[in-house]
This record gives sequence, structure tokens and C-alpha cells, in this order.
Amino acid sequence: MGTPEPHHAPPEHAEAHTPARPQEVSRARRRAWSVFFALALGLVLGQHLPGVAVWAWASACVLGLALHPPLRALTGGGAGIIAVLAAALALGGAWAHHRLHTLPAGAPASMLEPMPPGETRLLGVRGVLDRDPRTTRPAPSSFDPPGLDEPVTRLDLRLKAIETDAGWIRARARIVVLARGDRALDLRAGDGVRTLGRFALPRPPANPGEPDWVLLARKNNSAGVLTTTPELIETDAGARDARGAWWRVRANVRAAASRMLGIDPRRATDLTAGQAVLLALVLGERTDELEPISTAFQRTGTAHLLAISGFHLGVLAAGVVLLIRATGERGGWEAPLVALAILAILILVPVRPPIARAAFLLLALLGAESIGRRYDRLTLLAWIACALLIWRPMDVMSLGFQLSVGITALLLAMGDPAGRSARWLIAQTDSGRRFGASALATVRTYAACWGVGVPAIAYATGVFSPVAPIAALVLTLPVVAAVALGYLALAVSALSPLIGRPLAMLGAHLGGLSATLADWFDAVPLGSFQLPGVSLAWTIGASVLLIFAIASRRARWTPRALAVAAAGAWLALEVALAPALPAGVRARIDTLAVGDGTCHVIRSGRSAMLVDAGSLSPGIGERTVPDALRALGVHRVPTVLITHPNLDHYNALPELIGPLGVERVFTTRAFLNAPAPVPELLALLDAQGVEVVVLEAGDRVALGELQGEVLWPAGGAPVRPLAANDTSLVVRFDVPTGAGVRTILTTGDIQRAAIAVLLERGLPRVDVLELPHHGSFTPEGVALVEATDPRVVHQSTGPARLLGDPWRAAASGRTWHATARDGAAWTEILHDGRVRTGSMRAGASTLPGGSAAQP
Repeated sequence: MGTPEPHHAPPEHAEAHTPARPQEVSRARRRAWSVFFALALGLVLGQHLPGVAVWAWASACVLGLALHPPLRALTGGGAGIIAVLAAALALGGAWAHHRLHTLPAGAPASMLEPMPPGETRLLGVRGVLDRDPRTTRPAPSSFDPPGLDEPVTRLDLRLKAIETDAGWIRARARIVVLARGDRALDLRAGDGVRTLGRFALPRPPANPGEPDWVLLARKNNSAGVLTTTPELIETDAGARDARGAWWRVRANVRAAASRMLGIDPRRATDLTAGQAVLLALVLGERTDELEPISTAFQRTGTAHLLAISGFHLGVLAAGVVLLIRATGERGGWEAPLVALAILAILILVPVRPPIARAAFLLLALLGAESIGRRYDRLTLLAWIACALLIWRPMDVMSLGFQLSVGITALLLAMGDPAGRSARWLIAQTDSGRRFGASALATVRTYAACWGVGVPAIAYATGVFSPVAPIAALVLTLPVVAAVALGYLALAVSALSPLIGRPLAMLGAHLGGLSATLADWFDAVPLGSFQLPGVSLAWTIGASVLLIFAIASRRARWTPRALAVAAAGAWLALEVALAPALPAGVRARIDTLAVGDGTCHVIRSGRSAMLVDAGSLSPGIGERTVPDALRALGVHRVPTVLITHPNLDHYNALPELIGPLGVERVFTTRAFLNAPAPVPELLALLDAQGVEVVVLEAGDRVALGELQGEVLWPAGGAPVRPLAANDTSLVVRFDVPTGAGVRTILTTGDIQRAAIAVLLERGLPRVDVLELPHHGSFTPEGVALVEATDPRVVHQSTGPARLLGDPWRAAASGRTWHATARDGAAWTEILHDGRVRTGSMRAGASTLPGGSAAQP
């Protein structure tokens, strides 16, 4: 084999362009990335400063642009650049305010009377389906409340009009229609639809760590959710339009592609793991069978391999280039053919933000390459990132956007030296050494991408996976092969289904292999850690340190190792300090908004305890509670107190045992003797080594500096059988402060019988009271509030118990938090005895000195 020439003849167009000098390239990069960061900062400020009007932002932008020429002439460029950056920041603020805080024309919310959070109204809508309806049939566990097994059909509707008191009014927005029931809907993408149902607007976040659904809806031009039944859905030929015809074509193409993969889209249930993975990799379709597989990929830091994104488009582009080059040198045809392949994929897959972002980025890079000019790719990436932020301003805080831009920039920055090393190796070494060097470069690239992504992933998800680079390296091969075989099966099946079907089956086997490998890595001891909420300062600082350690060309190993050690030590310090309450706070109770259910977390110092963990709304143990606790800085909760055997007080516990490190559960004897599914839960606790401790009146519970005393239920057999609610644990937590003892009283669901006994025995005044039974109004409940005379009341409830406001008289003179109205509520007892309280939607306040509790 001859040695390749070290130099190649330049292309014909190269003579017309003089290569840019390194100083010019460096200046262009700094300028582009400075504008990008200024624009991003402006978008963040515009999102979080809704009080600054659009005209103020716009005026600042115009002023900055106007000052640029004179400042540049006077100072030689320095002050002029500052003016441009100020203009970019102001532009970001103006654009974010316009997109996120201004209702667009035709939005239903602008035509309807104001609706309090959680309320619904009857609304008629007309529109066009932009994709085929999807029916899900939940498989609830033993711990889910009844009624969750009802099938639900989702319709994604592009609104044409809404029905108001003035008749049908033109509207422009997207709306999700949920039809509950068994009746099948004979509808397809592109059909016109008219229906009537209960409409709910997007709500502000109710819990810490929860997305702002209002801003997300504005970003996606989404109006809200309408819940109806299949019987109320009718076809509406008058609503059809040209866009609907295009959506019908896309749906037909996707259905045909699904059949080519051996999956009937009308019966896409009971799929094997491999089929579910192949369907996700090739068509972007997520089924119920994919959920546990997706969880394993997420915990091992390889979720990007499963969700169609830039990785898959890169695989597609590389495959197309290889096919083209196998036919000979095609020169300028490569970029257009790759672009056509990318556009074809956009017909096959749902155009979600990750795939749209990746397609835009690749098409822009291909367009620049096809022009023939020698653009600096890092500079070009910065301008592309600016365009992406203008398109979707809220992506500035999106983990997907940050990783897409950050890792792409890293790979481009590493590209030149890696390319030079590879060319030198080809010329100087044999094939065995070349393979070793190539493998080492691949491992280094995966480690670099993992290292740069770790801080952002830890900040956004709280997950840290040491095995991620190895898992990604191992899983990439079967995933890439499955993607390649899937697309090849689609291409071949168009000519010969008999040949295409075995290719699809082989792709499904490789998809199943990737799922098995992901489960194996997920089961590796210490393969992933759940971190507490890390600070933004650490995220930025660790990113800078790791980028220096990975991408620096000149630094020696010692400063690189010190940079990595500094990032790790900083993280360890944050993890060690995270569980502690802020200085000056003796105790804190947070009542999460879980609908019809209860979940409190009480903290003192570094200790934390959950009091109940359940809801009639499904899934709070998977996302709501863990996300809220991480946002609150709660890392481990070894103790859970379950007041009584009602599902809405304990059904989230099975999902929380592992993530929260639960070691013991306090409960009552009535709970141990309760019917199903309590025995199943007790068996689960025993299997996971969780201790169950029975409490009764007179027992004490320590929590940091707090002392809890159980007031109810009494020991021994009751004189007469009690309802489950009246067996609830009632615990008084005494909080020592410099001004005397302050008191928190948790009551579970006690009702008339238990309240009557407690009032007869005498109850002290308290500072914070959990309103019994979610606020079910009874004379005994009113007597309890009057007897304890709390300064702050926490009412964990759904919206139904707020109707009519029956507690208005009892609430007079107190701070009253109802989670259905105010979101998650919190109360802090300070070292000096003051009480500070607030909620997600009602703000915070410090109550005057003095205590309702008696020292």
C-alpha cells in the first residue's frame, strides 16, 4: 500500500479565497459567541422580568445599535462591542417578553373570561387533527386509585374556532383533546373535528421543581386541555384545509413505514422490547413498552441514543455519505443529497424540538459547506445557535439545547487536532496501530462529551452516572446498527417486502440487545447516583473546569487533573451541605400540592421526614415528589410517617423508597391490619429492608432538634370500631426557639370521633396546623381550629373542597394555605421564634412576633 500524499490539490474555488489568519478567526469566534451569550442572558431576563415592558427592551436595543458606530470610531472598537452586546441582550429581553408574556392574536385565553387555576369551563371547539389519534390503555398497579384503567384517546387539534356566548369566533392555537371511554374513534390526521368538553387553561407551577406550564404553553402556542367523551366528537368537513391534507399524507407515510417494520400501527400494543426500541429509533414513536427501557437509558446517561435527535441525524448523514462515496467521487452532490435525506426523515418522524433543532443545525452547516466559502465552523455554530434561540426562546434553559450546542462546539473544537493526528497516523503507522489510536480517540471523544455534559445533566435531573461514557460506547454499536437496518429495511421494503422484513427483524433484535445492555449497566452497583439540587454556580464553574481539562491543547496533565479534582471537591461540598436548612431556621414544613391527597416534608437541621405520601392523581411518586424535594434541597428522607390506610396517603411510597433512601416507616396498628393492598405494601417494605414501627398515643419521635409526641390513636383495642380516617396518627412537633416552644400539629384525616376525644382531653394552641381530612368541613373541624388557634393553616386538597369557601369564618385572622389554590405551601420557624410562611403562588410573609403556642 502506498503512502498517501500529505497534501492535496486545492479545489478550484479555493484560489479565489485567501485563508483567514488565526487572529481573524479568533476574533470572529469571540464576537459570535459573545453575541450568543448576551442574547441568551437577555432571554433569561425577559422570561423572569415580566414587569419590564417590550417597548423598554426594544428602546434599549435600538439605543445600543445607534451608539455602536460613534463609540467604535471614538474608542477603536472596545466600547462599540459593548454597545452591540447590550443591544443583543435587550433584543433577547424584548423577544422573550413578546413570545412568553404576551397572548398571541387568536389565543382562546384572550377571548374567555378569566378562570382561576384548576377551574374548568364548558367550551365548544372546531379544528383539524395534525396527527392520528392515539389511545392508551393504562395498566394501574395495586396502589393506584380505582378508575385509572379507563382508556384515553388523545387528539392533537389545530383550532379553527371556539364557541362563546357571541357564537363561533375564529381562534388560532393548538389544543389537546382527551376523550375518555372505550368507543373507538374513526378519525385520521387531517380530519376536521368539532366537539364539546370541559376546558382547562395551563396553570402556573404548583410545586418546586415543576415546569412553568403557562410559559411552555405560550412557547408551543398551546391553548390548554379539553376533556370530553367519544360520543361528543363529530367530524367537521368545513374545518378541513390544505395543511390538513399534508398532515394526512405524513400520517399515511408513517403508517406505511410502521408496517414495513412489521408493526401494525392500529395494533401497536404488546410489542417486544426490541420492536419498541426500533419503533422509537426509526419513527420516533414512544409506546408504553418503551417506558421502563427509557428509564434505564436515562439513569445510565445514554438517553440521547434512544430519543431521535442530532445523534440519529448524524448517523443518517454518515450513512448517506458512505453510500454516495461508494459510487465514486461526487463532489458537490454530497451536501444536497444529505439534506434531502434529512428532509425525508422529517416526514417520517414527529418534528419534536430535539429533531427540529438538530435538523436545522445540520442543514445550516451543509448549506454553508455547499456555498464553497471557508467558514469557521465554531463561529457559524454560534450564529446558528442564536437563530435557534430566536425560534424557540425558552430553549435557553433547556438541557437538550444546552447539550446540543455545547457538545457540538466541543467536537468542532477538538476536530482539527484530531484530524491532523489521524492523517499523520495513516501516513506513518501500520493498520494495527492505527486501529488502536482510532479506538483511543473514540474513547477520548466519549469521555469528553460525558465530562462536559455532566454538570448540566446533574443540574437539570440530579442524576450522576459514572458508567455513562462506557455505557454510551458499548450501546452505540447496536443502536447505530439498529438505526441503519431500520432505515435500510424501509428503503428495501419499498422494492421487495420479502427482503425488507428480515432486515427489520434483525434491527428489532439489535434494539432488544441495546435494551438488555442498558438494563445491565443500570444494575451495576454505584452505576448512578441521585444528587440533591446543585447550584447554578457549580454548574457553570464545573463546566469551565472540565472544558479546560478536556479541550485544552497546551496544559499539562497536572493542571488538568487539578481542574477535575476542584470540580469534584466543589460538588462533594455542595452534596454535604445541601440537606441542611438555612442558618436561622429551626424547623420547616412543606406541604406539596398533590391534588386530592397529602404529602408533607418536615425538616430540622439535616434531618427530614415525610408525613404521608399519596394522592388520587397518578404518578406523584415518580416525578412530583422527587422533583419537588430535589428543588427544596432535600436529598435523603430516611423516615416516612403514614397516618392511616387510605390510598391517598401512602400510594406513592413504593416509588420513593429507593430514590429517597427510606429506612423506616412509622404507622399505626390499624394500618398493619388493613385489607389489600396494604399487605402487598408491607411485603414490599420487608423485601427492601425497610423497618415498620407502630406508634400510639404517648410515643415520642425525634427529628433533628424537634421532639414529636403522638397524641392519637390511643393504645389497646378501641371501645368501639373506628373508621379508617379516625385511626389517623396525630403528632405534635415541639420546636425549641429563643422565644419559647413553637408547635406544628399534623392530623391526617381525623374526623368527628377522634376530634371529639382530642378536644375532650384538651389540645394546646399551635403555630402551624394541618387541617384534618383535606379540609372536609364539619362542626368538629371548626371546633378543632378554634381550640388550637393556629397562626398558619396548611390545607392539602383538590379544587372540589374550595367550592363555596366554607372555612371563610374560621380563616379570619390566620394565614391559610390551600394547595389547590396557592400551590405548595411552606412555613419556617426561626431561631428567634418568628414564623415565616408562604406558597408557590401567594408569595411569602413573616408573621409578627409572639406565638400562638404556649411556652
